[in-house]
This record gives sequence, structure tokens and C-alpha cells, in this order.
Amino acid sequence: MNRVRAKTSGVAGLVLLAVTPFLFAATNPVAVESLDVDSNLRSDDVEAPFEAPIEEFDAYSDSERKVLTGGELQYQMQLLQQEVQSLRGLVEELTYEISRVRKTQEDRYLELDSRFQRLDGRKTATAPSSTIPQPSVSSTVRDERVLYDAALELIRSHQWELGIEQMQSVIDRFPDGKLTPNAYYWLGEAYTIKPEADYEKARKNLSQVITYFPDHDKRPHAEFKLGMVYHLMGDCVPAGDLLKQVVDQQQGKSVAKLAEDYLRKKVGNCE
Repeated sequence: MNRVRAKTSGVAGLVLLAVTPFLFAATNPVAVESLDVDSNLRSDDVEAPFEAPIEEFDAYSDSERKVLTGGELQYQMQLLQQEVQSLRGLVEELTYEISRVRKTQEDRYLELDSRFQRLDGRKTATAPSSTIPQPSVSSTVRDERVLYDAALELIRSHQWELGIEQMQSVIDRFPDGKLTPNAYYWLGEAYTIKPEADYEKARKNLSQVITYFPDHDKRPHAEFKLGMVYHLMGDCVPAGDLLKQVVDQQQGKSVAKLAEDYLRKKVGNCE
């Protein structure tokens, strides 16, 4: 029993000892403030959970910043060097392609020139009139086709001056040839769409098709192109008349649709 009382007395003493500071603080404001400070100190002493440190650039010294900046610059330089190497490779490929295309065009020109020389040789060969062989119709048509195809290829590849020259030679050598209307038409096209257009020469060549080859398949297209040329020259009335004529006479054909669209979109506001 005495042991029990002793233990009880000991526990009570410990409780009283723990409570006494708080009872003393209740009557002493200074003690309260001191208690709060101590409490904060004890809470700070408790180890907080681990958090990974946040590295900020401002936290580094000047020497460390230089190291970091230098590394970034080195990386950027490596990227630029890779891009320069890639561009060099692309330039080499383009240079090779340009050289190849130029060589192809030179070969075509030499081939065309040799054809013209052969034809000139046939035309200017001297012999007694009684022994000069008359070219057959088939050979004449073949020669005309060779010249025409070569000239048309030059125009389609935008070699304007050479193409115009060779297409004019088709007309000069074969004025009554089967392809003469086509040659006039393509001369009109070339003079219209080449960078330094000559609308007056385009008008003359397209008019040749309309006037002298009225039944040819190229006539409706020549009328449509001539209407465009008149519009580009600022002649609105003849432009509108020709385009309306194509629309009325070529109904259901693609050339009529083209003329109708151009008439509505371009010539409609022409003054």
C-alpha cells in the first residue's frame, strides 16, 4: 500500500512539475512570450521531411555561371555546325542538279542545230536541175514535223527566243505545210506569255490562223487567245466580241468554258 501511495505521489509530482510553467505563464505575459519563442525553437529543431533542393541560376557564383553559359554556347555551336553541314550537302545536290539540267539543254540545242544543218545541206546542195531529186511528200512532212516538234519543245521549256526563231523557220520553210497554222498559233502563245511580252506580234500571228485557216482546229483557240491579247492591250470592245463569239459558237467545248470564265472575270470590268 505504501508503495502504491509512493508511486501515486511521484506521478502527481511530475504532472505538477509539467503544468507549473503554464500556470505561471497565465499570470505573467512576459513568460507567455518566452514560452512561445521556446516552442518555436523546439519546432524548428524537428527535422523536416527531405525535399530536393531547387537550383536557381542566381545561386551560382560568377565563375560557375560562366561555366554553365559556356556549356550552353558550345551546345548551340554544335547545333549550328550540324545545320551548316546539312546546308552544304543541299547546296552540293542543287549544284549538281543545275549542272545536269544545263548539260541536257546544251545537248538538245546541239542536236537541234545539227538537224537544221542537215536540212540546210539538203536545200542548198547544188546539182543539175534535171538530176535534182524532188523530195517526196512523206519526207517533206517528216522534216516539217521534226522542225515543229523541236521548236515546240523549246517554247514549252521557256527558251523563248530560240523557240520563236525556230517556230518562225517552220513557217518560212513550209508556208503551205500541214503544221503551219499550229506554228502561227504557238508563235502567238509565245509572244503573249514570255517575260517581255510583245502583244502586237502575238496579235498578228493569231490573226493569221483566224484569217487564212478558218476551218482549222486551232481557229477557236486562236480566237480565244486573241480576245485575251486584245484585253491585255486595253482594247475591251474587240476582246469582248471575240470571247462572246467563242462562247456562242463552241458551246459544250472546253475552249468555250475558258472564254466564258475570262469574259466574266477579266473583261467584265474592262473600260
